[in-house]
Amino acid sequence: MINFDLTLWKEYCANPDFRKFLNGCRHFDPIGFDQALKRDENSNVLEFRRVIVEAYRDDLRVMAVGQEPNTCQA
Repeated sequence: MINFDLTLWKEYCANPDFRKFLNGCRHFDPIGFDQALKRDENSNVLEFRRVIVEAYRDDLRVMAVGQEPNTCQA
């Protein structure tokens, strides 16, 4: 598990590839995705954001060895 805070989230959001990944995740359930982000923000826990970043990092590791990612790549 990564040490996660809002600063790290903002750093990832500055990355165009991560934003593409986010859009792919949002595509599956736009309303649920936005609601989960809002709940995350209101709770100050950022668990949903942490899970998204970890999924993105997992996809990067998988793609680095030439395999297909299995999460939100659009």
